[in-house]
Amino acid sequence: MKLWKKCLIGAAIAVGLVVGIGQSTTVSASSWHHGTPKALRGKYQGKLPKHSALGFGPISIISANHTVDQSSGMPQIYVKNVKYKKYGHYYRIIGHGVKSGMYRGGQEDTMYYKKGRALKEQSTSQYKQHHHSFKWITKSQTLYKK
Repeated sequence: MKLWKKCLIGAAIAVGLVVGIGQSTTVSASSWHHGTPKALRGKYQGKLPKHSALGFGPISIISANHTVDQSSGMPQIYVKNVKYKKYGHYYRIIGHGVKSGMYRGGQEDTMYYKKGRALKEQSTSQYKQHHHSFKWITKSQTLYKK
């Protein structure tokens, strides 16, 4: 009787392993979400030094379905079809930049960090190059919510 129970248990385990291997699923801790995060949405503008010839400071507008970056004298960068992923306190937004003037368009991949009213942004390649940090961005490069 004991041998019969051991064989039955062994067969059940074998069937369970075969079924378990055939139905394996992968789970990601964080996933991609469509649009932009609500925490970042709004209009941000950088400050310029007094008597600057640039005209106006850099502007970043983050809405539900797109982002817009603009600097004085440069073409507007409009990014549509955006999706985002959260990495701790940072957000990564990916989308398609629309061609405008001398800006050729294409894939845009940007990292954002927000603390209070201040927003820091940089390309993901710069973020990785600077050892996954925003510390190198100076106060004059920081954008503030309007």
